[in-house]
Amino acid sequence: MDGGRRDEEFDEAALIAAAEAAVSALGDTFRGRVMDDLAAIEAALARVDDRASLEAIYTVAHDLKGQAGSFGYALMTEFAGDLCAVLRRNELRGAALRNVVAAYAASFRHVIERDLKGDGGTPGRELRAKLNAAVKKLAQPAAAKS
Repeated sequence: MDGGRRDEEFDEAALIAAAEAAVSALGDTFRGRVMDDLAAIEAALARVDDRASLEAIYTVAHDLKGQAGSFGYALMTEFAGDLCAVLRRNELRGAALRNVVAAYAASFRHVIERDLKGDGGTPGRELRAKLNAAVKKLAQPAAAKS
């Protein structure tokens, strides 16, 4: 026995095709999970001043930050990281916090529904600009009270 693999035992193209099919199936599952995660965020928005609700929103955002890039959603990874940073800073309260979280949730939904992979190209840059402007505007009342 030579210990090596014989050609008929190792079909690299078939293995790659099987791996790509598995990743594609996981991608479909991921998109469905994101929609479930968005529902959880939206439910927690009603109780945004409750510590447990904030922790639930942070957990979802942190998970999205870590997982979205694996399925090609770099823009969602970026947005989720930004939301985590907003929550860690702990500067916003009440309506300002609720509205900022809602803006991020709407952006997550936009990325998934339009399947904006990578940086999203021109639509992704436009979404990023709109999100940044909205967050800045929505956070102003809280900053003015400080």
